[in-house]
Amino acid sequence: MSEGRNLASPSPKELQPLTVALLECVTPRDVARVIVERGIAVLEAEAGLVALVAENRTELEVLIGHGYADGVEQRWRRFPIDANLPLSNVVRLGVPLFVATRAEWEELFPGLRSERTRETKATVDLPLMEGGQAIGALHFSFGQERGFDKTERDFATELARQCALAMGRALARQHAELVQRRMVFLVRASAVLNETLAFEKTLHDLAHLVTPELSDYAQVAIVNSNGAVERIAVAHESPEREAIIHEFYTCYPPDPAMPSPITTAIATGQIQHIQEITDEMFQKAATNAHHLSLLRQLALTSTLTIPLITREKTLGAMTFAMSSESGRDFRPDLIDFLQELAGRAASAIENARLYADAKREIDQRMAAEAEREHAVRQREAVLIENARLVQESANLSQQQRDFHANVLSSITDGRLVLCETPNDLPRALECKETRLSITTSESIPMLRAATVNIAKKCFFPQERVSDLLTAVSEAAMNAFVHAGGGEASVFTSDDGDCIQIWITDRGKGIEYSRLPEAMFRKGYSSAGTLGHGFKMILMFADYVYVMTSPTGTTVVIKQYRDKPGPSWALTP
Repeated sequence: MSEGRNLASPSPKELQPLTVALLECVTPRDVARVIVERGIAVLEAEAGLVALVAENRTELEVLIGHGYADGVEQRWRRFPIDANLPLSNVVRLGVPLFVATRAEWEELFPGLRSERTRETKATVDLPLMEGGQAIGALHFSFGQERGFDKTERDFATELARQCALAMGRALARQHAELVQRRMVFLVRASAVLNETLAFEKTLHDLAHLVTPELSDYAQVAIVNSNGAVERIAVAHESPEREAIIHEFYTCYPPDPAMPSPITTAIATGQIQHIQEITDEMFQKAATNAHHLSLLRQLALTSTLTIPLITREKTLGAMTFAMSSESGRDFRPDLIDFLQELAGRAASAIENARLYADAKREIDQRMAAEAEREHAVRQREAVLIENARLVQESANLSQQQRDFHANVLSSITDGRLVLCETPNDLPRALECKETRLSITTSESIPMLRAATVNIAKKCFFPQERVSDLLTAVSEAAMNAFVHAGGGEASVFTSDDGDCIQIWITDRGKGIEYSRLPEAMFRKGYSSAGTLGHGFKMILMFADYVYVMTSPTGTTVVIKQYRDKPGPSWALTP
């Protein structure tokens, strides 16, 4: 080792300003800036930098550098830990590296001869250790060959130790703040996803919520009922750039026959991550000068496309992108977080579609029964008028309540029974088949399936099964839509001749004086929504028992294997 000028050996008093400055640092970049600037000044170095271990644990990422020629920092922004490089070696081995001469450098790192300027004669590389593990490294380069005695090495090591302590605190604070922001964001995202069952609006709002919090650009595409990929929402953190995106898709819509990250993600169910987008890629993709201009104005540097998957079914894909202006990229923890967000979006889409399918099925069933409704319209008019007259009395005495019950029972030929107390409800049949909660739109298809299985086990004819399904679906939908859910229980008689279905909710109930109108008038609803429920139940069930109060409603549907005849036709 050739002799050269020794490093000055600062005293503890000279280190005190550095310690104080590091204690005032808040972010990792603050720590890196202080340690590099103070280190260069005290050590009389030409240049210096701080690099941290990346989240993938396979690379080092330069956090801040000072004193390097243009382009050097960008070229060495990230590099592998397993390479034969000074910083990589000290991170892997956990020990400092002092190179006193240029000859020694070229012998240790022959592959870097072209990278090192002729002015750099000596270097110091120090690992930043926390808890026995390297979290990064510190580098300084000198314009003269230097000899490093024990005092000088101890000082450099102390400098790295203080940097590691401050960096550890800053990283911990940064991680805690990131976790807090992500939790707040998830709460906001959940509110958006649960706001409405119109998933197109939901996805539009979600895309604009993502930008610029998590990415510079977001797009949502779904597979429509025809199997085509349809773009639902586009958002950019800059309104001007968002306008450029809309112009881009208007002038140059994607060819559905050509593979793209979106179609590939949907087809394979795998994330598509383009880590670096170059101008050469823009030139290759552009079809003309205007097309290339739009691509360059967007200035995208990386994209991440995540398939929207629920129940092993791919519904579409969300695409996120970063631009050169923000300088951000997709780190592993952000990718994991965006995957969770995409999963929640997929569930919201699926729930909205299930609800729409259920509503469509009910609407179709109601349309099919239009002719049967026509035959009883005149009778309904009389019933509504009678109900109006009853309501005008406004006397809720027991005598009037009995009158209501008797009128409804008579008009329905005894098939509708209004119950005052639980003792007035029918006794549950002998065999309890199943019980389930009605908490989501998915509960209704589950109840329907259970009802079909039980009815088939009891050898009910298909027409009787269909009538029972219609009545049960309406009752369950009433509980779900108007009362926020409830409980359903299915009972059968010992001989399987009769099925009882009990549906109970904790809603506000139906005002007693409005029961006749609720039971018979088409479209009536106390909640301001289409109220076909009770009318449809009465049309298809043999007997219906209703007990309602401000604390909830119980509906008991009783169906026989063979449809009972009218009461006047029964033999005394």
